[in-house]
Order: sequence, then structure tokens, then C-alpha cells
Amino acid sequence: MSKKSRPTTAIALACIAALLLVSCPGLGIPDPPAVHGFRLQPVSLQLAPEFQAVELFTTDGDIRVVDSEDPLLVVTHSVTAHNRQEAEQRAKESTILQNVDAQGVLQLELELPPRTASTGSIWADYELHVPRGRRLRLRSISGSIDASQYQAKSVLARTRSGNIRLGTVTGHIEFTTQTGSVHVEGRFKTLQGSGGHNDLRIEHLGPGTEVDYHAAAGLVQLQIDADVPASIGFRTLTGHVRSDIPISKTRLETAEQPWNQFRISLQEESKGEPASAQILLRSGLLVLWQKKDA
Repeated sequence: MSKKSRPTTAIALACIAALLLVSCPGLGIPDPPAVHGFRLQPVSLQLAPEFQAVELFTTDGDIRVVDSEDPLLVVTHSVTAHNRQEAEQRAKESTILQNVDAQGVLQLELELPPRTASTGSIWADYELHVPRGRRLRLRSISGSIDASQYQAKSVLARTRSGNIRLGTVTGHIEFTTQTGSVHVEGRFKTLQGSGGHNDLRIEHLGPGTEVDYHAAAGLVQLQIDADVPASIGFRTLTGHVRSDIPISKTRLETAEQPWNQFRISLQEESKGEPASAQILLRSGLLVLWQKKDA
């Protein structure tokens, strides 16, 4: 080998060695520390005693509301970290802010520490302990919202992919979601909702109840209270209706082709105020049934 070629050969060998160290495990480069998921102990925060509504927004966590005369927010952190001590330290860096505005709205916000290259993700689930009859304004991007065991005065619920469960609401319900299912288990007065590709189930379509709902696709289930007359407008492109009870279904003329429009009526021997619903579903299934009193 000539003297002139030795530097070139040395450089080539160094490059090969470097590539081997990078691409092959066990050649002197230690593996990065393993990262684990930790669900930490709940942390409680006493809430302001006087408020008429509560507003809470989160990106990833679930929200649950329970009836309690002692206003409280319970936060449970979930952290990915190298060890539990590191996870607990990151959770301590989060801050819960609360403020009651002039309209009596309790605004809650959790400020989480930012994620860096050396730290894992962090999010939190919330459990709201709220006196009965308050207005709820709840938003979660991917988490679920569960107020099925709470009686609210009104509810505004928004998610992107999280499910929504509601109990009794003495006033108005408004919700939006893209792919989360919605289940209204209790009674209510009026409901306005919009969805993407998701399901809606309403357990009580009672006297005077009004529903306005539109979605791209999915399953819509309406349970009509016993002895309650109902009038339902149904607009769809390719959707269908299935009913377990006798109904009158009339196809209406519409200039908005290729949409199909139907009027569905349920006549009962009752002098009570009828329930009404307007359903717009591009595709999917509308199911009607009635639960008779025992």
C-alpha cells in the first residue's frame, strides 16, 4: 500500500466503524433509559363556594361530574417518565387555576408543564364534585364527558372523539362531536346537537321535548315515553327508518334533490303535549321504540 493511500484508507475505516456503532446495538452506545406510564394518586382542590355554572376544558383527559354539596375538583395525572419520582415531580409542576366571573361562571384551567425532548407526555382526568342544578360547559378533544349521574340545569358539551353521557337536564342540552357516541339517559327539555360519524341514543322523548340533530352518518335511537304523541321530521340521503311501534310515515316533496324527506307521526290517546324531533342524517339508521310503563 502506498503512503498516499494510507490516510484515505484510515478515513474509510473510521467511517465504517462509526456506522457500525450507530446501526448495531451492543457496540458501546448505551440504550436510552426505558420510559414507563404512571397513573398517580388523585389530587383534590376545594372550589369556590358560590357559582352558578362551571366551565372546564381539557385536551386529552376524561371529565366526570358527580353530585356533591362540597364543591371539589379531583385531578388524576397520567405521566410517561423514566421512574415514579420523575413522574410525581412533573405532576407537581402543573397548576390548577380557578376564577369566578361576573356572571357566576366558575372557570377551571389546568396548566401542564410543556413536553420536551427528555420528558414524556402528561395529561389528567377530572372529577367535578358540584352541587345539583348548575350549568355545565365541558370540552375535551379526545377524552370522554360523563355527567350521567348528575342533574344539571343546562349542558354544553363538546368533544372531537370522546364519548358523551348525560343524565337529567332540567333545561337545554347542546353538544358537538365528530366521532364520539352520545347517550342521553335522563329527561330534558330541548336538545340541539351535531355529529360526524357517530351514534346518538336518547332514552326519554317526553311530553314537550324538542330535539334538533344532524350528522353525516351513524345510528340514531329515540325512545318515546309511553302515552306520548310524537312528530318527527327525518331528512336523509340513503338512511332508513326502523320502528318497533306503529307509526305513520309520509314522504314529503322536496326540491333539494337527492335528499329524501319524511314526516313520522306517533299518535297516542293522550292529551299531553307532543314530543318533536328534527333529524338530518346523510346515511345511517333511525330507530324508534317505546317503553311501556310497567
